Amino acid sequence: MDKFISFMEDHFLPVATKISSNKYLKSISSGSMSLLGVIMVGAIFTIFTSITFAPYQAFLKATGLGTLLAYVPDFTTNLIGLYMAFSIAYHGAKEFGIGENAFNTGLLSLVAFIMLSPVTVQKNGPLANNMFNATYFGPKAVISAIIVALVVVQIMRFFMNKNMTIKMPEGVPPMVSKSFISLIPAVVIVVLFGLIKLGFNATSYKTFNDFIYTILQTPLQSLVGSFPAFLLLVIISQILWFFGIHGSQTVLPIVLPIWLGYMAENGAAIKAGKSVAHVINFGLWDLACIGGCGATIVVVQQLA
Repeated sequence: MDKFISFMEDHFLPVATKISSNKYLKSISSGSMSLLGVIMVGAIFTIFTSITFAPYQAFLKATGLGTLLAYVPDFTTNLIGLYMAFSIAYHGAKEFGIGENAFNTGLLSLVAFIMLSPVTVQKNGPLANNMFNATYFGPKAVISAIIVALVVVQIMRFFMNKNMTIKMPEGVPPMVSKSFISLIPAVVIVVLFGLIKLGFNATSYKTFNDFIYTILQTPLQSLVGSFPAFLLLVIISQILWFFGIHGSQTVLPIVLPIWLGYMAENGAAIKAGKSVAHVINFGLWDLACIGGCGATIVVVQQLA
């Protein structure tokens, strides 16, 4: 037993410590966790619209409340990628020491993310309407949002640290001054992501989001969406707790974005009257950790 503990302390713990203190993972974790309120609201209203009780559904249809309730998931869980593009960049700016420009960093990340999304042109007689496909703002775009946010943070960080900014006189209001400070990196960011959009448009994938979804997100979903993988993550978390490291904080940043996407997809499936597609998700992790990591509420009850 002593040899095992010594091995873990020498080889496993240093790696776990580096993971838990990694600024990129902390940015992803903080940005994702800050959206739980949005996701929960969407999930609650999805349940309200999906209760299969005939008189209740008739009431929703007769009063028009069903349409009203259905709006909420469309603008919360179904746009999770859009919100993550802002929130991860916002928290990432704080993690990397440019907290004073956190809002502008999040906003530029949002602009870059939207730029990469395809635009559909719909003809309406002599007029043409340009429309975004909301699919590219939802769970399908979670990994794309993370990549965009982290890249934007690093660009902003480079310009801020090198003082390559436009500085206004002291009498200028702070909000105006901050806008000009971000002007040069903003130009670089929109030009860079504009070129990326053009580059992917020339490939068979057509969009950056479709490329990332095919190459990264789909394999990751298959990897972390199985029950054996879930059990392994729970076991690793418990081992880390045993050695005094916050197990959930180390494990969750790696899988949380994927699981949040699962929750949104599950909500859409429930809304459509289908069975839940992803049983392994963030909600199940909460059940495994109810009362403390490893469901230690049972131990607390016994001690009481």
